[in-house]
Parts: sequence; C-alpha cells; structure tokens
Amino acid sequence: LDLATGGGMINVEIMLAGAINLELARTYRALGYPEVGLEAVARRPYRADLWGLFGFHNEFLLEEARLLAAAGAKGAALDRYDRYFRLRPDPPDLPAWRRTWEQARHERLALIATDEG
Repeated sequence: LDLATGGGMINVEIMLAGAINLELARTYRALGYPEVGLEAVARRPYRADLWGLFGFHNEFLLEEARLLAAAGAKGAALDRYDRYFRLRPDPPDLPAWRRTWEQARHERLALIATDEG
C-alpha cells in the first residue's frame, strides 16, 4: 500500500499504511513467499529521517529479518536483527513487546547457530 502525503505529514493514514504493509509482509511470509513480503515491508510510508518518530520502525526491521531468513539471506537477516536490537537494546516493559523481543533474540541466536551445527 503506497500512500502519498505531502511534506512528511505525521498522521493516522501513515500509521495505518505502515501497519497494513507489515501485515501484508507477514501474510506473504506465512504463505511461503518471503520475496514478495520483502517488497511489502520495504514500502515504508514515511521518509527515513522520520523513522525515529514512529514507534514501529523496529517492527519493520524485525519483519525484514524474518523474511530475509526465510528467503535464505542469512547475512542480511542478521544485519536486520542487529539493527532491531540497536533500536531496542533492552527488553521492553510491556509483556507483549517483551515476548516479541525475546522471540527475536531466540530467532537471531538460532540463525547464528546454523553455522555452528
């Protein structure tokens, strides 16, 4: 979903477009089409210099990591996991976010362990 907004407006439509793109990416990953999911997650509906203002940019990075891992691009997946953990170095206080953080940590360690096995 592409959304054209002028002047980098921060509004509900931008947040909704971002959430929809994330859900599309997750759906394609679940269906076994990670490459198509990567196209969806790459369409962030706001400029890169505004990423810090949006609380779910880290969710885009995490989904990219998962999609890249599913597509067999281990190095790129680890890069996205590392970026995710730079944005969110400590476990969040909210239980649901903490579970996501812990799951991402386990996914990253499992990806690293594929070389060691």
